[in-house]
Amino acid sequence: MLPETAIEKNYDIDFAQELENDFADRGKSYPSNYISTIESTNFVVQNKLVSLEDDGKGNITTITLDGTNNVVVNTVGTVDYMTGKVQLKRLNITEYTGSGIKIFARTKRKDISSLLRTILTIKDEDVHINIVSERE
Repeated sequence: MLPETAIEKNYDIDFAQELENDFADRGKSYPSNYISTIESTNFVVQNKLVSLEDDGKGNITTITLDGTNNVVVNTVGTVDYMTGKVQLKRLNITEYTGSGIKIFARTKRKDISSLLRTILTIKDEDVHINIVSERE
């Protein structure tokens, strides 16, 4: 996502496939190694370094690290786990590092495909392969 800075804006991200939602419910403060469906790289909102995560109930929140725990700062949008649509509302990003903010999603299907007239591009540095044994 390539956000405009210092302006309140809505963002729609469509992963166009069903997303996992099998992770344990979390509260307002939880261990930083918690696994969620939606995650992002860091950015700054209201002078606070935050990232995005979903709460397992369909809400997208900004979180910040406090020691070894993540702490929820604000609810900033929604995720539809069935369709893969993420909506961020009235987000005012003041700063980010690099060429944009990366938003990651854990999909139900582990094979990636695209819709008609959609070309997928993945940067080499964003490819991570995990081998999972299907037979033991």
